[in-house]
Formats: sequence, C-alpha cells, structure tokens
Amino acid sequence: VKVSALLEHRKRIKDSVIKLWGKIISCPIIYVGYWKIMESLKSLIIYNGVNYLYPSRGASPSVDSFGLAYFASKTAKGNCVDLCSGAGLISLLMIKKYSISRSTCIDIDSDSCRLCLQNFHDNSVLNECNVINVDVKDIKSTGLSESFDFCITNPPYHTEDKKASSARSEIFCSLNDVISAAFYLLKNRGRFFVSMKTERLSGWIRPLKRFWEKKRKYLETK
Repeated sequence: VKVSALLEHRKRIKDSVIKLWGKIISCPIIYVGYWKIMESLKSLIIYNGVNYLYPSRGASPSVDSFGLAYFASKTAKGNCVDLCSGAGLISLLMIKKYSISRSTCIDIDSDSCRLCLQNFHDNSVLNECNVINVDVKDIKSTGLSESFDFCITNPPYHTEDKKASSARSEIFCSLNDVISAAFYLLKNRGRFFVSMKTERLSGWIRPLKRFWEKKRKYLETK
C-alpha cells in the first residue's frame, strides 16, 4: 500500500511539472535540469509581496532593470516583448507594478526560461505571460513579425573579452542582434526601450538609426 501511494504521489508531481513547464515554447522538458536549478536559488521581494527567484550563481538583479521598467512605464502601453529576459524580472515589474496587460519573454537559456515561468506561476501571472526559448539571432523562426506594441530589454553589454557572466556579456548575441530582433517584433510606430552603458553608446548610434530616438535618460549608479 505504501509503495502504491508513493508511486501515485510521484505521478501527481510529474503531471504537475509537465503541466507547468510544458507551456514553454520549443523548450524541452528536462526534469534533472529543473531540480538542479531549484537547488541553488536566491529570493528577492521586488514589489509589494512580489517574490523574484534568481540563480545564486550568475547575474543578480541590478538597478538597471528597475530603472528601465520605470522609464518604460511612463509611455508604454499594449503588448510587451522582453528580449534577453533572463528569469523575467522586468516583465514581472511591468505587469505587477505598472499594470501592463501582457508580456512575452524571450531568452536563449532554457534554465532561465524555466525559472521565468516559475516566477510567473508563483506570482499568479501565468495567464498574462508567455515564455519563448529561442536565440534572438533566430527570432524569425517565431513567426511573430510586427506583433508587439513595445519592446524592452536589458541586454548583454560587455564585450566577449570581459570577465562577465553570459547574461551580461556578448557571448550568445551582439547588440546589433538585439536591435534587429526588436525591429522584427515591433509593430509600426512601436516603442523600443533599452538599457546600455554610456561607453557603449557610440557603438549603438548606427544600428539604432532604424528607430527614431524620442527620449534618453541617464541613470547614475554607485
């Protein structure tokens, strides 16, 4: 009887995991990877009871993401796409704090996509969010051309020779790749919100000519 009850309990856990993680688009379900990533997480209350989980090893939440979400919230409306989303911090802020109706997160890292979905589930916003595990260089494979009202991103901005995590260095994509992806995803007259270091600004001038720059804000951090 005990063995039967144990097997039934394991089946219920497996079914619940399938139901949750199966919502990730084109992202294979790897149970071992899920349990492994859940072993080393940190938690942060980002706003009014909104709990954000992120890996203890890797990029931690920075003031850039909070400042970018606040800046975008002043004018952003409609359907949002969050490029290089990581574990979904910006999308959580946009939905829970700034009342954006819907957000789609796109990231190349499958573990980040799983954790992103976990954050949405824990904060009861699964119905307002979507997670796509895809390389921004292959963004056309999503078929989401001109589908979003605004794009927001805190992309990797260190060059490859910097000793930075993959989330903050251009190992998997360049700044040009992010801009091209945003241009593909945005509707006509869509808005593009991006955070970058001032020393990299000159390298962005030419690629950003695809967009008309309406407003720029400098954020000084200590």
